This record gives sequence, C-alpha cells and structure tokens, in this order.
Amino acid sequence: MSIATALRSLASTFARPRSLDRDGWRVTVDRGGRAGWLSYEEPCGTLRFGWEMLSRGTGVHLPPAGEWDDECARRGAAWAAGRRDEISRRITDELVRLREPGARVVPAIDGFDLLS
Repeated sequence: MSIATALRSLASTFARPRSLDRDGWRVTVDRGGRAGWLSYEEPCGTLRFGWEMLSRGTGVHLPPAGEWDDECARRGAAWAAGRRDEISRRITDELVRLREPGARVVPAIDGFDLLS
C-alpha cells in the first residue's frame, strides 16, 4: 500500500466520529499528513496520543507503563490512572477494526505499532 493510499484510508476511516459505544468510550483520529493525534474519550475526559505513519503501518505513542499514572495526573486524567493496558487494548482493537483488519499489533515501550 502506498503512503498516499494509507493516508486516504486513515482520513476516510476516521472522518466521521462515532458516538460513544455501549461501554461509554470511543477512539477518534485527527486527520493529518504522516502524523497526528489520536483521542481516547470517556464521559469523564479525553486523552490524546500521537500517531505516525510507518513504512509498514502505523505507530501510536503512549507514555511508558512506569510513567502512565504520573502522566495521567499531569494531564488531569486521574480517571485513567492504572488503566494503561485496558485503554491501550481498546485503542488497538478499534484501530484494527476500523482501519486495518488483520494488522499485527506489536507492543513497544512507548506505545504500539500496527503492522500490515
């Protein structure tokens, strides 16, 4: 898949935000060039994370596990403290479902990569 095709796919997939699902959360991705912001939203607040196009997929940047709670406190998101694995899993599941079915999720210290 060319970079231009991947960017069009990403933009069209996330152009229309969906309402909060039955569990009360959603993931949206801001349009951009080769990088941008991803939002994880619950009724009590929103967390934003950076994403970037990679040569074979998409990389999403999250605070490392040891820094997650401090980063949540710094961002005024105490509701997300202790929930890095849960929120990360929701984000990966949603990105794979909407953008890249069949993508392989590769964990990293600072987030994860979705590889085609």
